[in-house]
Amino acid sequence: MKRLLPLLALVASVLIAQADPLPEYAQIRSVAKDLLLRPVNASNKTGAPIVLYPAQSWKCMTWKIEGTDTVTLQNVFTGKPFVPKGEKYQILQADKDANKEWKIEPAGDGVFKISDPKSGMVLTVVDDEHIALGPWLDKPEQKWKIEAKNPADLTM
Repeated sequence: MKRLLPLLALVASVLIAQADPLPEYAQIRSVAKDLLLRPVNASNKTGAPIVLYPAQSWKCMTWKIEGTDTVTLQNVFTGKPFVPKGEKYQILQADKDANKEWKIEPAGDGVFKISDPKSGMVLTVVDDEHIALGPWLDKPEQKWKIEAKNPADLTM
């Protein structure tokens, strides 16, 4: 049995290392609401809230994911990332030059949690018009599906 444990640990580490990488372009779907993240009214204004909206193959609902351990999430339509702002950590569209990094980690059952690596707080649905950061409570409002999207298939 003692010889078997190191072998099992090696097999487990290989399987974890072979986990599917994040796609380069994706839509981010709330598990709780079955809606996608996008800037409100597809606005390109810095400071526009990030909200939930029914799924469409639109550029404003698609995010470029850059990085490995931590990533930046840049909106395909506006070219801008989103960042937390204010006392309640509301999620707002940032200036194009902002370099906000996020950590996307498996949360079980093929879904993910998206967290601020500095604070450990996670992207949380408050309601369709308010996305914020909050402590991880393992709730559907904090779980996200990352759905690969080909930019060539997008409209608007």
